[in-house]
Amino acid sequence: MSTPWHQFICPQNQTPIAYCDIDAILAFAEQKLSPDLWAAAMAFNNPKRQREYLAVRALLQVLTPTSVSILYDPNRKPYPEQSFEWIGEEGNCFKDIKHINFSHTVHKIALIGHTTKSVGIDIEHLHLRVEKVKHKFLSSSELQLPHTNDRTWLTIFWAAKEAAYKCWGKKEIPFASQLLLGKELPAIDNRVGGSIPMQLLTDEGVFDLSVQYLAIDSQTFMAWTAHHFSTPQ
Repeated sequence: MSTPWHQFICPQNQTPIAYCDIDAILAFAEQKLSPDLWAAAMAFNNPKRQREYLAVRALLQVLTPTSVSILYDPNRKPYPEQSFEWIGEEGNCFKDIKHINFSHTVHKIALIGHTTKSVGIDIEHLHLRVEKVKHKFLSSSELQLPHTNDRTWLTIFWAAKEAAYKCWGKKEIPFASQLLLGKELPAIDNRVGGSIPMQLLTDEGVFDLSVQYLAIDSQTFMAWTAHHFSTPQ
């Protein structure tokens, strides 16, 4: 069986990323998952949550030659129990990965790692509800953008803000007032992929982030970022 996952390296910050269909990765790797992982997954009552739990760990397992356990800090931000080696495509290899993040949507999962930077990733399926809740994650000025009349762009902006929030990972912040889109946004017809500037306003300072986005297919969009938060910009 050919490998069901897709890998690439984000050129902006040499960040390895992988994504795949949940059913495909489970079919490929389910025999390799330990009894402990199966038991942990079955502790969830929701079958969908069980599959997502297993799929993320199955994808992580096939990307590294060693077993990696996922732990959570007090803010529920995931991290690997120990640093690990990420085996990429075409001979690429990232050693000493210390930061990870992952996301799942209807049928897909995505995983990101980095050696030194905090990371965040989000994958979203196009859905009508994003139009109904846009006032909850966009500021009043952002709602005036021509992009926000487009369901696809609303999905991309939601994914981008979610990825930035997960990268920060410390406490809840209101997306509409403290996680703001920058001025130099991509052209409205560029729904395939690009970069979105963003400003994160926190008690620790103001941070400028660059969030990348990618259309996996016509219905699925992914956004991610990697950042050092030690010094505000």
